[in-house]
Amino acid sequence: MRRGGQDRLLIKTRNRKWEKVIEILFLLSALISVFSLTAITVYLFAKGFPAIWEIGIMNFIFGMEWNPTADNPSYGIFPMIYASAAGTVGAVFLSVPVGLSAAVLLAAVAPPSLANFLRPCVDLMSGIPSVVYGYFGLTVIVPLISEYLGGPGNSLLAVIVLLSVMILPTIIKISENSLRTVPVEIIQGSYALGAAKMETVLKVMIPAAGSGILSSIVLGIGRAIGETMAVILVCGNAAQIPRSVLDMVRPMTANIALEMSYADPFHESVLFGTGVVLFMFIAAVNIVINVLSGNAAKFKDKPPHYLL
Repeated sequence: MRRGGQDRLLIKTRNRKWEKVIEILFLLSALISVFSLTAITVYLFAKGFPAIWEIGIMNFIFGMEWNPTADNPSYGIFPMIYASAAGTVGAVFLSVPVGLSAAVLLAAVAPPSLANFLRPCVDLMSGIPSVVYGYFGLTVIVPLISEYLGGPGNSLLAVIVLLSVMILPTIIKISENSLRTVPVEIIQGSYALGAAKMETVLKVMIPAAGSGILSSIVLGIGRAIGETMAVILVCGNAAQIPRSVLDMVRPMTANIALEMSYADPFHESVLFGTGVVLFMFIAAVNIVINVLSGNAAKFKDKPPHYLL
């Protein structure tokens, strides 16, 4: 008996040591992530903010002309900000209804055989490289726009269509997982009160999974606004405010990628400043959506009014 007690104590002590080691590894991983984010942020602001300050914050952000190679260079990035915002908003407007509908299909409507077939297809879409999407947009989407709607084809509309397809897998996968985590008690309560299946999905499951759905939209926005290679191939790369969705544009990411290779030191600093504006834009979107996600998460503790 004494020997057995000593063995159990030895095993318990050894397990505690391993748990402590694992806790330290987790802590180090978290610290590395925080340090990496901090280092990137500090470097970005250190490289970009002096140029913004020299040009003038208002002149830089709201300037309408971008011509860094002229004798009297101009560094206004508002056309690029407009293009990035318009492309992202348009892509989200198109992809969210489609992505959420597909997530509902996979989580609550489709038979298992169909759902098991569609999920790998969605996963495959996530693994397609950006340049392949861009080449598809250049050879298929751009000619279709030019033929049926007019214009050069390389346009804001091409950017919107391409980005909406690229962010669909993110929205579908995260939204489906969120719908599957809705407490079964809430769903059964809805059925018990006589609600139909689609009524339960629309009025119970989707509101209950609201925080996860909003998170999928945040990640989709991050993917859309940060996309570079695919956008370069279809946008037309004209630094102008488009008068219609058929006009050529140049988003901020495309501007950085196109001009960084031949930029002089000040021009390079200005491009880093564009990255600062892009960083602040994404941070603001994340803050707003996280606040909305926090409010949506409260639904899990408070069922719909007709279930009370």
